[in-house]
Amino acid sequence: MCCQGELRAWYWTEASYSQDHCYFGGEPSDTRAHHIGNALDSLGLNLYPRSLGGHNTCYSIEHYDENARNDRGPVPAEEQYYKAYGQDYRVCALLVEFFQKKKESQKDT
Repeated sequence: MCCQGELRAWYWTEASYSQDHCYFGGEPSDTRAHHIGNALDSLGLNLYPRSLGGHNTCYSIEHYDENARNDRGPVPAEEQYYKAYGQDYRVCALLVEFFQKKKESQKDT
């Protein structure tokens, strides 16, 4: 994933993401991917993850440390703080999921 140094500086961590959920096709009622499959399909782009022979790799990053612990046990996100470029900040407990297409040639299908 790109920008890892900058992401770490701002306390973003990579979370686990099942590549099985990186398939953007499916039934019209399936809203997991907010119908992005419709947009990709209309552009003639591949809907499949690399694990199934496609071109997409999915990522998940979070703005907290799900494994943070202290002497009392797990530390909830609302109690987590970090320092970036000399300033103190509190994490926002945000989770972001996105995908990246990795294909060399112009023809994508």
